[in-house]
Amino acid sequence: MSDTTTSFSRLRLIRDASFSKNDWQQINQCRGEHNRFGFAYQIAFVRMMGRFPKQAPLEIDEEIITFTALQFDVGIRIIDGYQKRRQTISEHQQRIRDYLEMRVFDKEAEQELIAFIAEEALRLDRLSSLISKARHWLETGRFLVPADYAIRRIAQAERRKARTILGERMMQQLSPTMRSTLDRLLTTGDMVTLSALQRIKFNPSKPSNSAMTHLMEKLYLIEETGMFHLEISWINPNYQRTLYYQVRNASVDKLREMSAPRRYLALVCYLHQAWRDSLDQAVDMYGKLLDRQKSQIDKQLDDQLKNQHRALNRVVQNYTVPGSVLLDPAIDDADLRSRMLAAVSVDELRQDQSRFANWTKGDNKAKFSEFAARHRRLNRFAAPFLSRLEFIDDHQINASPTLEAVKLYQQTRNAKRRTLPSKAQADFAPKGLRSLIEKNGIIDRSRW
Repeated sequence: MSDTTTSFSRLRLIRDASFSKNDWQQINQCRGEHNRFGFAYQIAFVRMMGRFPKQAPLEIDEEIITFTALQFDVGIRIIDGYQKRRQTISEHQQRIRDYLEMRVFDKEAEQELIAFIAEEALRLDRLSSLISKARHWLETGRFLVPADYAIRRIAQAERRKARTILGERMMQQLSPTMRSTLDRLLTTGDMVTLSALQRIKFNPSKPSNSAMTHLMEKLYLIEETGMFHLEISWINPNYQRTLYYQVRNASVDKLREMSAPRRYLALVCYLHQAWRDSLDQAVDMYGKLLDRQKSQIDKQLDDQLKNQHRALNRVVQNYTVPGSVLLDPAIDDADLRSRMLAAVSVDELRQDQSRFANWTKGDNKAKFSEFAARHRRLNRFAAPFLSRLEFIDDHQINASPTLEAVKLYQQTRNAKRRTLPSKAQADFAPKGLRSLIEKNGIIDRSRW
């Protein structure tokens, strides 16, 4: 008896190894209790494993035979009488194959599987994924599953062929200059401790001005390689993503050990995906940095409104006594000033005036003014972001005033001008804020 132990869930055993009414009809055609049990065990085994048990000696899986014995209400040692006659085991396997309509995995089926895996290997690179695809194909086609090593051998061979095909096609697209550029990404030396690839790999974790600057430099480094404009749509997106992670997790030394076609293919896919990810991260970071400033301004104005409310209460209290002095008919007009200042000191009056000098309503105009006051701080992360990226109007019907303003901002930044050109407009801003941006025909640059 050849024993194996495979872990199956109880739900799987109940679903696939429970005998139906038709199963029992087939089982009961066998003569002798041990033959009926052995026949049933082989039905359960093939359904759970996708193949028949080995015959010499009979392969026994403890979980499958135990579950079979439970349905027969007998002990598992009954199998001893069944496995003595190999011819019976072989005849039962033929009967079960016909009953379950299982197909033999012959040479023709092998060629079909090879063709299927060859196509999948151009989409998937992980060996485990290809093996899983092969097993699913065999199960769907109702084939008896061959040995594990046979499936693995086919998957490995087709993966090697796919890698060669993809690598050679990439080599055809790359000029000698492009290949040299990719090689330089892995270069380090006495004066350069970090390779260009390692600088591209570095990913800032928290939103900050320096993090935004790094992301913009990262985009610049990728674009400078010239690989981003290389057409790679012929590489399956799943395959591209696999190569991206392979490069991201590999050391420079490990990448150098790859064959040139494979290395170039992986690096190009990595650069494409890294560019997209960096751009997404930059957009997300820009929003978070703006939200951070907005939260600070909201808190600042909220605190200011609370202080104003408290100050107003103090003013009301301070002016109750002067009001009664002013309304007292017994006090002569000549004495009125001295009596009022006796009730409220000059210092208190000056403090009250100071409290109300910067009175705010906390509305959108107040928030905008606070944003404008933080222009230098905002510019540290907004300038790299707005200057570096290209913004496109998807509708392309009427030019968006906001996008036109962004383009003008980029031109002004690139020209290093301190003043806005005369054609600058404030029509992109909400009407309620335009008066804060433009006064007497003159646009305030920082507010704009």
